[in-house]
Amino acid sequence: MRQYLLIFGLLVVFLSGCIQSPPTSPVIATPFAAEVEKGTGFWPMQVDQSSIGQWFTFTEEAQNDIFAIQKGEPFREPAQDDQTNYNTVLNLALERAKEMGFKTYIGLEPFSGDRTYLDVNPNWALSRAPRVTDANWRSDYMMVVEQNIQRHQPDYFNPCIEVNMWYAAVSAEEWQAFRSLYADIVARTKEISPSTKVFCSYQYELLAGKLYGKENIKQWELLDDPAVALQAQDYLGISSYPYGKADEVGDWYAPLRLRSAIAPIFVAETGFITTDAHEQARFVGNLPTIWSGLPLHVLLWLDLTELDPSIVPGMPSFLYAQGLLTKDFSPKPAWAAWKQI
Repeated sequence: MRQYLLIFGLLVVFLSGCIQSPPTSPVIATPFAAEVEKGTGFWPMQVDQSSIGQWFTFTEEAQNDIFAIQKGEPFREPAQDDQTNYNTVLNLALERAKEMGFKTYIGLEPFSGDRTYLDVNPNWALSRAPRVTDANWRSDYMMVVEQNIQRHQPDYFNPCIEVNMWYAAVSAEEWQAFRSLYADIVARTKEISPSTKVFCSYQYELLAGKLYGKENIKQWELLDDPAVALQAQDYLGISSYPYGKADEVGDWYAPLRLRSAIAPIFVAETGFITTDAHEQARFVGNLPTIWSGLPLHVLLWLDLTELDPSIVPGMPSFLYAQGLLTKDFSPKPAWAAWKQI
């Protein structure tokens, strides 16, 4: 009996080496409509100027319209001669993007933490009391806004990324203080750079009750209730990370379709929660279909390359694999799909 089992086992091993899985077909995608602008996030792998050229080579290859950066802590602008500061590299890249004819987007992230569980912790070092109700903190925040607008005059400006994550974690008093601050930010931004579009982005899965493990939470009042909604938003800004099978997320934004009136949509971050590179590629190829029929104006993929936790620490683990390229700029299957859309 043993010898028959041994023969059977050897036969299975032999056949498994001869029978190969069919190759995965490349994704064939339909492009977005001409009015939709796209871009990828810029997160340099080194705190110097060496990687900027590679980023622009791939940005041009993808025919992106927008060069996008996000600024976290520290927000305060570095000294002009500090070439090792992360924000120095971001500033240089923004200036080069404008010279090359790209539109520019700046997003500020004044609060960070575990976004999955809404454990949002202020990370500002500018004040001992990092609260919007604190006059010094508020003044520091406005100073950073002015520095960025005066220097870069971006086409698009998001002074608080995923603002509803913070809304979920603070008191009503703090939120009302932020609404007041946001109104001041809009007024000051338009005074310095009248053409800059201003909005705060929302984490869509939380807004719509789709955040994994938090499906019972919805925040539509942030759009519907004048008593809590932010005023003077040029766009409905969102970040969104669908999960599941790439071919089964077509109705992910159905709650937006049901709304009677909706502002033009600016997707400030998107990606797909998966470890399968081919699933990621299918999702990218499906993006024009997923967003069809909605007033989408801009879509920014989170990152051109996979992120290095030592350079961009403190994010949920799935975000580090969202790049369309690997850390060494090798194309992933999603890269070909991105260029098609």
